[in-house]
Amino acid sequence: MILSVPFLQQLKESFIEQLDETEQQAGDELDYADRRINYCQDFMEQLKELIQTGEFDDETSEVFFFKELKSFAWGRQIFYMKMYKMHARLLTGCASKEKEQLMDAVGKEITFLEEHYDLQAYHHTGMRHFDRLYFTRGAFDWKTCLDPFQYDSGFSTSADSTLAAVMASSDFIHYLGNLLHEPPLLAQTEAAKKKRKLKWACSRVDFVELVYALCIADCFSHTSIKEAMEVLSDAFGVDPGNFYKSFDQVKGRVKEVARFLRSLANTLERHVETAIG
Repeated sequence: MILSVPFLQQLKESFIEQLDETEQQAGDELDYADRRINYCQDFMEQLKELIQTGEFDDETSEVFFFKELKSFAWGRQIFYMKMYKMHARLLTGCASKEKEQLMDAVGKEITFLEEHYDLQAYHHTGMRHFDRLYFTRGAFDWKTCLDPFQYDSGFSTSADSTLAAVMASSDFIHYLGNLLHEPPLLAQTEAAKKKRKLKWACSRVDFVELVYALCIADCFSHTSIKEAMEVLSDAFGVDPGNFYKSFDQVKGRVKEVARFLRSLANTLERHVETAIG
């Protein structure tokens, strides 16, 4: 099998869509994280098998595989592992202790990002001049490898695992920041019992696609994306997460950018046709 960039891009989109589908399953934070860890782990095994049986059509596709696909998937798994461990250890019965634990976790993640600032900046700004050194298998450099002792010459590059850890750390800081700006988890649980909300049953990306469309069409009269996300996510009972990243997934679709909106329109039209008879 030839591993081209378009093929790998579609594989990444499929991974993201399948990951979003796990949000619809019931459960607490531990169940949520555990399901996603298992899915990410299975996907990583698929990637390992794929690279053993397939062949890159050029260096660009190999760089894409390690820089954009494997690092992203592995980064998501690391993120959910951090999330699982944090909620398993969090002291939710005491607001001050809960905040202290969250602040300590933020501090550790910030320290890690500071230690790997160069790689973070390299990826975030879209630089490419070190791609051959960082993201191809024939140019291993232990100084850029997060754990040289775990290096796999057939399934690793100098920087792919480090980049995955950097992305996971950045997302985890965002997640911890959201928790710190919310009421203590114990208070949230009690409040949720008293307040009935709608429950969004589609994926997070579908929600983000809908809100962006409403704002772009100015349905709320000059309301910003952020304001609309805050109000509608509360009303619909959905965590929008890093909605800027989710919208990047919408923009990056190869076919049908407005996939969810088109599905809504088709469903409504079929319902009306049936009702008219």
